[in-house]
Amino acid sequence: MAPGVSSCQYREVPLSISFSGSGFLATYQLGVAQCLLNYAPRILHTAPFVVGASAGSLVAAAVVCEMSLINIRDEMLNFAKQMKSFPLGPFNPSINVFHWLKNVLHKHLPSEAHQMASRRLAVAVTRLSDGKTSVISEFHSKEDVVQALLCSCFVPGYCGMLPPSFKGEHYMDGGFSSMQPVLPPLCSHTLTVSPFSGETDICPPDTPCMWDVVVSGTTFKGNMANSKRVINALYPLALETLEQAYHSGYKDAINFLLSNVLLGNQMMYLSMFGLPARILSNLLLPLMLAFFAVLKSSHRQAPDLVYWIWRVFRHYNFFLFNIIVCSLKKNIKDRVMPITLLLQWLKLQQEYEVPQRQRHSTPHHKLSSSAHSEDAWHGSLHRRFVTPSSNKNYREPLT
Repeated sequence: MAPGVSSCQYREVPLSISFSGSGFLATYQLGVAQCLLNYAPRILHTAPFVVGASAGSLVAAAVVCEMSLINIRDEMLNFAKQMKSFPLGPFNPSINVFHWLKNVLHKHLPSEAHQMASRRLAVAVTRLSDGKTSVISEFHSKEDVVQALLCSCFVPGYCGMLPPSFKGEHYMDGGFSSMQPVLPPLCSHTLTVSPFSGETDICPPDTPCMWDVVVSGTTFKGNMANSKRVINALYPLALETLEQAYHSGYKDAINFLLSNVLLGNQMMYLSMFGLPARILSNLLLPLMLAFFAVLKSSHRQAPDLVYWIWRVFRHYNFFLFNIIVCSLKKNIKDRVMPITLLLQWLKLQQEYEVPQRQRHSTPHHKLSSSAHSEDAWHGSLHRRFVTPSSNKNYREPLT
């Protein structure tokens, strides 16, 4: 979750979106974007700014310019497959990453891309002159968009040696100065997406680790999983890795939506009772996905139908949640509370009886001791003054 933004604000405040540098693992971010497009298109359509650095800027441009995310994913997979057939992969002189990227942008960017991208697409680049971050958001032609994206993706040595320029200024990869770019006025209202686990809103859910790695102002987990992701981002070891990254991004975006957006007030209502909202949200996942599938298909045909379906589904959710909550409260009150009260009463009773037992045991002990002493005294008298007829060793004294 973005710093300082509660879960309810994800449903009320239009958020900007930031895609981090990712290399070929941009397929993860494409999966996230595709999931948001399918089930929460409002997040993408109302975002004031869509920011990206390095390969993340390609995903940002695809979102803003309404390019086919599936086609961009397939282009990356096909190029990765071509690289595998050459020794050294992207470092082979026969492979020109920059040339491939330029062809893909010219092929898939619409002719009015500059109109769609101006003042909404923010491309983070690193000035070659001072190494500082610069954000390009003004475009006057499709070629301007292409050139800005090329500047943001240029890794010296990996994409060539001659840096590209935009408006006379030379730039290189935006990840060198800002791995997860966020516009300063919108820091607390930006949804961050990264294929590396760390302190971002949507990222792989790795287990906690002892070490953190800060890359250009962004904190990532210093674990083996992230190390493998860095290698696959620069040099994909297997196509299955990139395909799996796409599906992982899709799944992580669903989990994010379930936790922060789709269940909305229902999950907040459940949290008031201390119920396991995450478990219930997963149980309701099929219903939520079915609803948003209907929402997507019906939106083009009958907006009124969508409205009423939403109203009915909302009431159905509240009805179901009320059943669950009231049933739990009733069972706790009738079955758990009496047992709890009985155990507490037994504990108090035991604590009360122990001091009473100690107080009564002290006089009784003294009385027993005195009785025992008295019996011993009487016994000694009896042995000393026993009658002669009863003692075999007794001899009558001579007169």
